[in-house]
Amino acid sequence: MDRRRFLGAAAAGVLMPLLGGCGDEPVEADAPLMPAELAFGRLFETGEDRLADFAGRPLLINFWATWCAPCRYEMPSLERLAIRLSARGALLIGVSVDSKPFPVREYLRGQGLTFARHIDPERDAARTLGIADYPTTLAVDAAGRFKGRMIGAADWEDPAMLSTIGRLLGIRAV
Repeated sequence: MDRRRFLGAAAAGVLMPLLGGCGDEPVEADAPLMPAELAFGRLFETGEDRLADFAGRPLLINFWATWCAPCRYEMPSLERLAIRLSARGALLIGVSVDSKPFPVREYLRGQGLTFARHIDPERDAARTLGIADYPTTLAVDAAGRFKGRMIGAADWEDPAMLSTIGRLLGIRAV
């Protein structure tokens, strides 16, 4: 796995933007609950989804943008990861922070990507979660507890990464 790692949450239910740590293993701390009312707009339908709508399912939530080169770089491996996660009852939610939905829809259609179906144009959800850098991916277990974050692009098919994802989400190896 490369130097960017999933990093654990801080204390007492507050998500921190980034915790320091330089070891080979992800840093894990007490696992605060994610805000169930956190909402993401839908890109291809009207309305929005809340985290509570995904209750009981382990989640990876990837915040990205069409103008972000590292985001675009990791999208194909995230698409393949979404298929693997789905087979294990987990879900990958892609949330664009672009301000307008049209270029996002066009990009997704052009690339054949299906996992990224949400948008956060005002970056309300991103701000609530302390996300300022893209891409950022959050791990949430089936009980809705924040388990870690990854800042920066990654090879989501790397065996060490897949093992870490499985452990953080509480599912068998991905």
